[in-house]
Amino acid sequence: ESTRGIGNQHIDLDQWPFAVKRFHHVFDFVEQRRLNAIALTERLQGIDGLLLPSEPVGRRHAYQQYTVRVTPDVALDRDLLAQKMLAHGVECGIYYPRPVFDYPCFRDDPRLGDLDVPRATLIAGQVLSLPVHPALDIDDIDLVEINEAFASVVLAWQREFEADPAKVNVN
Repeated sequence: ESTRGIGNQHIDLDQWPFAVKRFHHVFDFVEQRRLNAIALTERLQGIDGLLLPSEPVGRRHAYQQYTVRVTPDVALDRDLLAQKMLAHGVECGIYYPRPVFDYPCFRDDPRLGDLDVPRATLIAGQVLSLPVHPALDIDDIDLVEINEAFASVVLAWQREFEADPAKVNVN
């Protein structure tokens, strides 16, 4: 039985045309995530203490995740902000709760030795991934929840970005 490999996955040759046809949608999904990330960045930029992902000149980010850094300049820490977002129906995730070397499969590796990397540990405790998946549309992203985490900048932000009051603090 002949198969063609794609990474570690194999499909029967008679399924190949269907797989190729579906593969073209991947580019559409990536582009929609990029557009959602751009829209989210436009809405979140300027919030003190919230560090946003960026796309270096000449490069294209796939935005599989849109991971922000919630620094101490934000009134809430990352975990409380995530809880509040989830309570308001905004999905988010903490995909990097600690540095990679802090997992048992790496921690016990003698080649790593004693790692003292306080900055990596600090940042791992501050990163939060926000939704940018292709199923979101611009109306979903426009529903900006400016809660007490950003209370000190709400009015200035609303004036500067001419935010629609009907779309601010919708929950």
